This record gives sequence, C-alpha cells and structure tokens, in this order.
Amino acid sequence: MRRADAPTRPSLTDYDACVRRSYRPGKTHLTNRRADVETGYGTYAAGRGRPHLVARTKDWGDPDVGFQQGLYEHTWEGGWLEDVRSDVLAAARGICLLCNAAQPRTIDHLLPQSDYPALSIYAPNLIGACADCNRIKSNKCHDDPARQFVHPYFEPIPTDLPFLRAEVIADGVLSPQFEIVDHDGIDGELTARLRWQFAELQVNSFYRNEAVLFFQKRQYAWEEAAEAGWVGLATSLRGDLRSTVRAFGVNYWESAFIQGLLDSAEFRADPMKFLTANVATLFAARQPEPAE
Repeated sequence: MRRADAPTRPSLTDYDACVRRSYRPGKTHLTNRRADVETGYGTYAAGRGRPHLVARTKDWGDPDVGFQQGLYEHTWEGGWLEDVRSDVLAAARGICLLCNAAQPRTIDHLLPQSDYPALSIYAPNLIGACADCNRIKSNKCHDDPARQFVHPYFEPIPTDLPFLRAEVIADGVLSPQFEIVDHDGIDGELTARLRWQFAELQVNSFYRNEAVLFFQKRQYAWEEAAEAGWVGLATSLRGDLRSTVRAFGVNYWESAFIQGLLDSAEFRADPMKFLTANVATLFAARQPEPAE
C-alpha cells in the first residue's frame, strides 16, 4: 500500500537471455511463444496490471505453461537472472509493498504465475513483499475490479494525503485499531480497493502489534516529556511524527499511530495513565477486532 518505482529493465531482455541459455525442447517452446509473451507484456503495461484487463495465459497448456513458470527459478540466488530479484527487492526500499510495514524478504507475483505464467519474470509484475503478505495473498486474483490488489508501480497511491487512521484507546485500554478512511483528495475507487486489500491481508492485527511495541519503546521518553504537561508531551510526539513522516510517509503505521495519540481526547486528558502502565499486560488482555 505504497507507491514505488518499478525496476528499470528492458521488457524482453530477460526473456531472451533465458531463451539463449535454454536447451531443447525448452528453447523451442520459449522461442515459439516469444511473440505472445511480448504481446502480454504490452497488454500488462497498457492495463496497468489490472487482472480484468490482462489476458490470462494459463490456457496455453503444458509444456508451454511449465516452461514459462520455470523461468522464475533463474531469478533465485546463483541463477541467470539473479539481478532481477535484486532489482525488485531494491525497488521496495526495505519495506513490503503490500502491507507497508514488514521487511520484504520474498518476491511476489502481483498477477500470480498460476494464471499468468507468461509474466513469471516480467519485472513490473514482481514486487518485494514480506513472507506473511506473500503467503496470505497466495494466488488470489479477481476479475472484479473492486477486489484487486493495488499496484505499487502503476497506481497513484498518495504519499502526502492521509488515508490510514488509528484509534488508539478502546474502553480505557491501549488497543490500537487501524483503518483505511476516505479522503477528499483520493479517488473513491482507489480508497475502496486499499480498504479491501487492508482487510484481505489482515494488516490491522500486524499494525496493532507493531504499535504497542513502539509505544513500549517510547514510553519512558514520553513520560519524561509529559512531566511538563500536555504541551511538553505533544511537542515530543510531534517531533517523532515529523521524523517518521519524513522517512516513511504519512500513511506509515507509526505515523498514523502517533497522530492517533495526538488526536485522542482520552490520552490527552490523562497521558500518565498509559505512560506509566504495564502496556504489555494491558494489551495482551484486550485485543478487540474492529467492527465490520
């Protein structure tokens, strides 16, 4: 759920490199499908990676499907296309492009290989993702435009307009809940898909855990700031918020959480109640799920 620049790689260079190094019968099947692959790459770019606008190639049948999918193995460590993997992970800049939180240690095919084998090594279809997002997303791919993952390379995901919000207190307990909200400056269809993706990947529970760990880390520093009253604490919180936004953007979970603390009337009324509490015990005792 974050904008990123796609790896810059000539569209068919990687494919042709595999063809040159392949042996029969793979070379023959890959060569025969080259024009179809080129068409698929063009369709993908024109359709901005949206499933309902890109023709599935799973109906090519074996052995063509098998050879196309097998190309991806060359992106693994020591493979002919090892640099493809490096470029894709570098494009993620250290944060999963699906949840915008965890480290991207895997490569995800935005349009899955099971339906789109011809896109198995096409760099614009590859994104750096954390293991959990990759596992949960799996090979999900819907024709319904409202249930499609947001493409980090092609879609205008804003970096300066807040669409992620956190409610930090529930029934007097620190229990952060995150949600995707509407914003006048963001297209409603994009917001709806961000909200669908957020729920589909179970991002709220991950953000919530990260937020309470972050609160524990900052708890004593904020307690010291709060000794000067709310003004002192708010100044400290805003400083942390500026640093986080500068580094990760306004829609990073940490940014939304700090803003949630600043916006919380209950936290503002009695910050010491939370800053001196055993947060781990309180948080473990109550983890309500957000209302449907």
